Amino acid sequence: MMYGIAKSILFLVGEEPVMVVTCGDVKVSQSRLKQHLGAGYLSTPASGVSRWFI
Repeated sequence: MMYGIAKSILFLVGEEPVMVVTCGDVKVSQSRLKQHLGAGYLSTPASGVSRWFI
C-alpha cells in the first residue's frame, strides 16, 4: 500500500470558500476549476483564512 502527501488549496469564489484537496505532486488548473464551478473569478486569500476554520 502506498501513501502520498496531500495538499489543500483554499480558493474564494466571490465570498464563498472552496477547498481543493489533491495529491501533493498534482498541479491544480485554475482555469479548469473555474469552468467546473461556473465561476468567472477565483482568488486565493492572503490573510484571514482562519475565519473559515474556527
